[in-house]
Amino acid sequence: MVTEERTALWPWGLLVIVAPLVAFLSIGMQTGYCMDAAPGSGAESHCVTEPVLGPGVIIVLVLCGLLTAIAIYRIVRIAIERRG
Repeated sequence: MVTEERTALWPWGLLVIVAPLVAFLSIGMQTGYCMDAAPGSGAESHCVTEPVLGPGVIIVLVLCGLLTAIAIYRIVRIAIERRG
């Protein structure tokens, strides 16, 4: 009796879900600051927020994209091996 080792699909499927989620969350991060005016100056206090798109976020996005592509490739390869 010949037994073949079957590669599990669930880790690759999980990676396809988690990597884009991490990328989406990293894009959604924001930074901001508030300018408080002196009480007697007559100026208004205001806050500014903006997305964080520095080099670290770009590296995370590229890595998440690569991991997602690799996971999809592995899922397709496993499906082809199982079919044939």
